[in-house]
Amino acid sequence: MFALEKQGAVCVLRPKAPIEAKHCDEMKRTALQGLGAGRPMLVVDFHDVPLVDSAGLETLLDLRDALEAKGGAVKFAAINPLCADILRVTGVGPKFEQHELVRGAVGSFAE
Repeated sequence: MFALEKQGAVCVLRPKAPIEAKHCDEMKRTALQGLGAGRPMLVVDFHDVPLVDSAGLETLLDLRDALEAKGGAVKFAAINPLCADILRVTGVGPKFEQHELVRGAVGSFAE
């Protein structure tokens, strides 16, 4: 349900399911296992994410905090309209840098 791929030094997490309570542990484990030594850089690709629930939002914030504590960051890409609304209404969206395309999010780490 959660594919992780490396694009250079950046990990791209590609959920293929809702980011909801029953999947949060698996998502967090998958994301963290791919991060190596050094500055952790993660892009969450929302292209195939139909929705995010409150537990999913909390997990995303936990990932952000864990990576920022190590000098890294989590960025979002390809957010569909429903997820964009959820992120906006809950106030979680502005806490993450957001990009239209995964390529742009990955490239932004080099800036």
